[in-house]
Amino acid sequence: MTSVNAANPVIVGNQVLLTESYERGAILLEYNGASKGDSTAFRSIWRDGPRNQAIAAHWNTPVHHEGVVYVSSGEKSPNAELRAVDWATGEIHWSQPRLARTQLLYVDGHFVVHSEVGDLLLIRATPESYQQIGHIRLRAELDGRTVDLLRYPAWAAPVLSHGVLYVRGRSRLAALELIPPPAP
Repeated sequence: MTSVNAANPVIVGNQVLLTESYERGAILLEYNGASKGDSTAFRSIWRDGPRNQAIAAHWNTPVHHEGVVYVSSGEKSPNAELRAVDWATGEIHWSQPRLARTQLLYVDGHFVVHSEVGDLLLIRATPESYQQIGHIRLRAELDGRTVDLLRYPAWAAPVLSHGVLYVRGRSRLAALELIPPPAP
Protein backbone atom coordinates (compact mmCIF):
# COMPACT_ATOMS: atom_id res chain seq x y z
CA MET A 1 0.00 0.00 0.00
CA THR A 2 1.35 3.42 -0.92
CA SER A 3 2.07 5.73 1.98
CA VAL A 4 4.24 8.66 2.95
CA ASN A 5 5.68 9.18 6.40
CA ALA A 6 8.04 12.04 5.61
CA ALA A 7 6.97 14.10 8.63
CA ASN A 8 9.33 13.98 11.60
CA PRO A 9 8.05 12.23 14.71
CA VAL A 10 6.81 14.63 17.40
CA ILE A 11 8.07 13.72 20.88
CA VAL A 12 6.53 15.11 24.07
CA GLY A 13 7.80 13.57 27.29
CA ASN A 14 7.63 9.79 26.84
CA GLN A 15 5.08 9.99 24.01
CA VAL A 16 5.71 9.88 20.27
CA LEU A 17 3.33 10.98 17.50
CA LEU A 18 3.88 9.34 14.10
CA THR A 19 1.87 10.33 11.05
CA GLU A 20 1.46 9.13 7.48
CA SER A 21 -0.60 10.15 4.50
CA TYR A 22 -2.54 8.05 1.96
CA GLU A 23 -5.16 6.54 4.28
CA ARG A 24 -2.83 5.58 7.14
CA GLY A 25 -3.27 8.54 9.50
CA ALA A 26 -1.49 8.91 12.83
CA ILE A 27 -0.69 7.04 16.01
CA LEU A 28 0.29 8.32 19.45
CA LEU A 29 2.57 5.90 21.28
CA GLU A 30 3.78 5.95 24.87
CA TYR A 31 7.21 4.59 25.84
CA ASN A 32 7.23 2.67 29.11
CA GLY A 33 10.99 2.47 29.70
CA ALA A 34 11.39 -1.17 28.66
CA SER A 35 14.75 -2.28 27.37
CA LYS A 36 15.80 -2.11 23.73
CA GLY A 37 14.18 -4.82 21.63
CA ASP A 38 11.30 -5.39 24.05
CA SER A 39 8.10 -5.58 21.96
CA THR A 40 6.11 -4.11 24.86
CA ALA A 41 8.23 -0.92 25.07
CA PHE A 42 5.48 1.14 23.41
CA ARG A 43 1.71 1.10 23.85
CA SER A 44 -0.81 2.80 21.60
CA ILE A 45 -2.73 5.68 23.20
CA TRP A 46 -4.81 6.40 20.08
CA ARG A 47 -4.67 5.59 16.41
CA ASP A 48 -6.44 7.00 13.36
CA GLY A 49 -8.45 4.64 11.26
CA PRO A 50 -8.67 4.73 7.46
CA ARG A 51 -12.07 6.47 7.59
CA ASN A 52 -11.62 8.79 10.57
CA GLN A 53 -8.20 10.38 10.20
CA ALA A 54 -7.55 13.31 12.50
CA ILE A 55 -3.99 13.70 11.25
CA ALA A 56 -2.64 12.70 7.86
CA ALA A 57 0.45 14.85 7.44
CA HIS A 58 1.98 14.29 4.03
CA TRP A 59 5.48 15.80 4.39
CA ASN A 60 4.88 18.51 6.95
CA THR A 61 5.77 17.94 10.59
CA PRO A 62 2.97 18.65 13.11
CA VAL A 63 3.63 21.17 15.88
CA HIS A 64 2.69 20.47 19.51
CA HIS A 65 1.74 23.42 21.70
CA GLU A 66 0.11 23.18 25.14
CA GLY A 67 -1.60 19.82 24.60
CA VAL A 68 -2.74 20.52 21.04
CA VAL A 69 -1.22 19.36 17.76
CA TYR A 70 -1.45 21.85 14.91
CA VAL A 71 -1.04 20.22 11.53
CA SER A 72 -1.75 20.42 7.83
CA SER A 73 -3.67 17.23 7.20
CA GLY A 74 -4.42 15.87 3.74
CA GLU A 75 -2.88 14.02 0.88
CA LYS A 76 -3.29 16.72 -1.79
CA SER A 77 -3.87 20.48 -1.64
CA PRO A 78 -7.57 20.47 -2.62
CA ASN A 79 -8.43 18.33 0.40
CA ALA A 80 -5.77 19.63 2.81
CA GLU A 81 -6.96 21.24 6.03
CA LEU A 82 -5.17 23.05 8.80
CA ARG A 83 -6.26 21.39 12.04
CA ALA A 84 -5.97 21.64 15.79
CA VAL A 85 -6.07 18.15 17.29
CA ASP A 86 -6.10 17.15 20.96
CA TRP A 87 -2.78 15.47 21.78
CA ALA A 88 -4.21 13.06 24.37
CA THR A 89 -7.31 11.89 22.49
CA GLY A 90 -6.80 12.57 18.78
CA GLU A 91 -10.08 14.51 18.66
CA ILE A 92 -10.24 17.45 16.22
CA HIS A 93 -10.80 20.84 17.92
CA TRP A 94 -11.17 22.71 14.62
CA SER A 95 -10.39 22.33 10.96
CA GLN A 96 -9.82 25.02 8.33
CA PRO A 97 -10.20 23.74 4.76
CA ARG A 98 -8.78 25.01 1.46
CA LEU A 99 -5.40 26.34 2.59
CA ALA A 100 -3.30 23.96 0.48
CA ARG A 101 -0.75 21.80 2.26
CA THR A 102 1.29 23.91 4.63
CA GLN A 103 4.31 24.03 6.92
CA LEU A 104 4.01 25.62 10.36
CA LEU A 105 6.35 27.61 12.57
CA TYR A 106 5.28 28.53 16.10
CA VAL A 107 6.35 32.04 17.12
CA ASP A 108 5.20 33.84 20.27
CA GLY A 109 1.58 32.65 20.42
CA HIS A 110 1.13 32.58 16.65
CA PHE A 111 1.83 30.30 13.72
CA VAL A 112 3.56 31.37 10.55
CA VAL A 113 1.84 29.22 7.93
CA HIS A 114 3.73 28.67 4.67
CA SER A 115 1.62 27.06 1.94
CA GLU A 116 3.06 24.90 -0.80
CA VAL A 117 1.92 27.49 -3.36
CA GLY A 118 3.95 30.22 -1.63
CA ASP A 119 1.35 32.05 0.46
CA LEU A 120 2.24 33.16 3.98
CA LEU A 121 -0.38 33.44 6.71
CA LEU A 122 -0.20 34.47 10.33
CA ILE A 123 -2.69 32.75 12.62
CA ARG A 124 -3.24 32.91 16.37
CA ALA A 125 -2.41 29.61 18.10
CA THR A 126 -5.58 28.66 19.95
CA PRO A 127 -7.33 25.30 20.39
CA GLU A 128 -10.74 27.00 20.29
CA SER A 129 -10.78 28.41 16.76
CA TYR A 130 -8.90 29.29 13.60
CA GLN A 131 -8.01 32.99 13.79
CA GLN A 132 -6.24 34.37 10.73
CA ILE A 133 -4.37 37.60 11.48
CA GLY A 134 -2.78 38.20 8.08
CA HIS A 135 -2.12 36.81 4.60
CA ILE A 136 0.45 37.73 1.99
CA ARG A 137 1.71 36.43 -1.33
CA LEU A 138 5.26 37.62 -1.89
CA ARG A 139 5.64 39.38 -5.22
CA ALA A 140 8.50 41.26 -6.83
CA GLU A 141 9.27 43.23 -9.94
CA LEU A 142 11.62 41.17 -12.16
CA ASP A 143 12.52 42.11 -15.71
CA GLY A 144 9.70 44.66 -15.85
CA ARG A 145 6.95 42.29 -14.71
CA THR A 146 5.42 41.31 -11.39
CA VAL A 147 6.06 37.69 -10.42
CA ASP A 148 5.36 35.48 -7.42
CA LEU A 149 8.60 35.07 -5.49
CA LEU A 150 7.66 31.71 -4.06
CA ARG A 151 6.21 29.08 -6.34
CA TYR A 152 5.08 25.49 -6.00
CA PRO A 153 6.54 23.36 -4.56
CA ALA A 154 7.20 25.46 -1.46
CA TRP A 155 7.61 22.50 0.86
CA ALA A 156 10.47 23.67 3.08
CA ALA A 157 9.58 24.69 6.61
CA PRO A 158 9.88 28.41 7.37
CA VAL A 159 12.82 29.39 9.56
CA LEU A 160 13.11 32.41 11.85
CA SER A 161 16.54 33.62 12.95
CA HIS A 162 17.51 36.96 14.49
CA GLY A 163 14.28 38.61 13.34
CA VAL A 164 14.56 37.37 9.73
CA LEU A 165 12.02 34.89 8.34
CA TYR A 166 13.39 32.60 5.63
CA VAL A 167 10.95 30.88 3.26
CA ARG A 168 11.69 28.85 0.15
CA GLY A 169 9.80 27.82 -2.96
CA ARG A 170 10.91 26.38 -6.27
CA SER A 171 14.38 27.80 -7.09
CA ARG A 172 14.03 30.83 -4.77
CA LEU A 173 14.71 31.72 -1.17
CA ALA A 174 13.17 34.83 0.37
CA ALA A 175 14.35 36.57 3.53
CA LEU A 176 11.85 38.84 5.26
CA GLU A 177 13.14 41.21 7.92
CA LEU A 178 10.46 41.09 10.61
CA ILE A 179 12.43 42.82 13.32
CA PRO A 180 14.78 45.52 12.06
CA PRO A 181 18.30 45.50 13.52
CA PRO A 182 18.95 48.07 16.24
CA ALA A 183 20.01 51.51 15.01
CA PRO A 184 23.74 52.22 15.41
